[in-house]
Amino acid sequence: MKGLAPEDRLKGLDADVVLKRYDLEDRLKGLDPATIEAWLAKVRRDH
Repeated sequence: MKGLAPEDRLKGLDADVVLKRYDLEDRLKGLDPATIEAWLAKVRRDH
């Protein structure tokens, strides 16, 4: 697994299972704050 790209490591796995394995804070740690803010702004506009 060490030589595989992250997307290759996740191939064939159910996204819901992967997301439930990690809490929200851990999932957000790897994202740029600007990306999070942009997503939040979009969600607020759309709802």
